[in-house]
Amino acid sequence: MRELVSCPWAEIKPESYEHFNWWSEFKSLGILPFGGNDLMEQPGFVYEAISFVQRIYDETSANDARKHQSEMQKQIEKLRQQGKSRG
Repeated sequence: MRELVSCPWAEIKPESYEHFNWWSEFKSLGILPFGGNDLMEQPGFVYEAISFVQRIYDETSANDARKHQSEMQKQIEKLRQQGKSRG
């Protein structure tokens, strides 16, 4: 196993945290960095940042769902095999 050269969190730029906070506040509270409640009224860089974080969130959620589904299928198959060996 390779050792870490530095903390992975230290590799994340402050701007990335800021963009994540914009997304988080928009999703949970409806707050946007330049006021208003319509993402389309924000400067382009804000729209792009929030859209990018949303895409990453969606991709990660979809990957997690696929992994969960795969694990569930493995467990179901394992239970079926156990049932066959008992009966």
